[in-house]
Amino acid sequence: MVVNQIEILAGQRYSVVLEANQPVANYWINAPFVGGTPSRNLNQNATLSRAILRYAGAPAADPPGPMGLGPLNPNALLEANLRPLVADTPPAPDVNITLNLVVTAGKAQWNVNNVSYLPPKTPTLLKILEGANVAADFNITENTFILPKNAIIQVDFPPNDDDEAHPFHLHGNNFWLIKSNSSSLVNTVNPIRRDVAGVGAAGTTVRFQTNRPGPWFFHCHIFWHMQAGLATVMVSSPDTIRQTVRPDRAWDALCPQYNALPADLQYPLPREITTDEVKEYVKLYAQAAKNGVELAGFDGIEIHGGNGYLVDQFLQKGSNNRSDEYGGSIAARSKFGLDIIDAVAEAIGTKGTAIRLSPWCPWQDMCLEDPTAQFSHFVSTLKHRHPDLTFLHLIEARILGNTDRDTGPSESINFLRAIWKPSTLVVAGGYTRETAIRNVEEHNNELVAFG
Repeated sequence: MVVNQIEILAGQRYSVVLEANQPVANYWINAPFVGGTPSRNLNQNATLSRAILRYAGAPAADPPGPMGLGPLNPNALLEANLRPLVADTPPAPDVNITLNLVVTAGKAQWNVNNVSYLPPKTPTLLKILEGANVAADFNITENTFILPKNAIIQVDFPPNDDDEAHPFHLHGNNFWLIKSNSSSLVNTVNPIRRDVAGVGAAGTTVRFQTNRPGPWFFHCHIFWHMQAGLATVMVSSPDTIRQTVRPDRAWDALCPQYNALPADLQYPLPREITTDEVKEYVKLYAQAAKNGVELAGFDGIEIHGGNGYLVDQFLQKGSNNRSDEYGGSIAARSKFGLDIIDAVAEAIGTKGTAIRLSPWCPWQDMCLEDPTAQFSHFVSTLKHRHPDLTFLHLIEARILGNTDRDTGPSESINFLRAIWKPSTLVVAGGYTRETAIRNVEEHNNELVAFG
């Protein structure tokens, strides 16, 4: 196969044989960066990615001509036309997975199957070693797929309206490229193997074998796209991982450069704040509320008690491992949030105080188990202590940040609706104009929030 142009995506590698049949001289090797809009990316400049092919005997000088954007008569390599030297027919798939890639309109956020990946606080491997076995054991935002050992997995990326090829890379493995984004051809006889393939408008299909147990990242190799959520994790055989992975002291030496940094440049090990410090934080919440109302002119204060922030961390059993009066039981885990509301209400009045809760939100490793008992106690106690609270604000289970997510039949805030009624309730998450109107017609004590 003779070509004079190759599209190389981030992370891809090619080996070529060059026929050096030109006069002895210096020649530009062009690697122009393409994709995106040059006016918004000043680094999209062909002169920043170039090299010189220098024939023996040629002077040590730049080529005389200007650097162009490619050959005048391009004969580009078509990925779908590549074949292995030795045919390798892939087995039929045991598991089929479809990954739909969608960008959130107006935002630098990517979603795979309506989930934008976020790295968890607790590493995926550590969760597996501690017993995680099914997708529900991980955060929704980890976008984790549990795969059987020694199975053939086919992943289909359906065609979409994105004209950009995303170089998807599977860590620790390679795959058969059954259908390249460069063609409509489906090749199940002699496809090539890669670990990075373009995913875009024409659709792509890959197939791989789970013969290497581990949690493997499968993500877009354009770094900022990965940071914007374009990633999944493929976990092969959690049971085998636990049988074969044995962390020892050598793991502590995996990054000697970091360990050699001065202490002030290393991240400090998080510690549990003391009981006295907890009480001080309660006072700080009250002072902040008072400053907002008396100095800044706020009408009232809504305490953020959801989405993995401090009050939520005390409420949730998965993050609260305390053994003092603020942890160890449902009532104790509720105490910090309730103490804050007591202090804020005393500082600015109950009529100016509200709190937001997100009982089903897995953000920042929250909601690791059924939150019903914990939040029922919290809201019941709150209503008893402060029946005139301005409002209670609840986030629906079906939303994660600004992304919709699938929920189970039990994931509902209705149990808290029943407790709080008839007091004023604000709900948010996944509403449209039509569903919001219908909701307030059905619940005359409720308001719906957007944004």
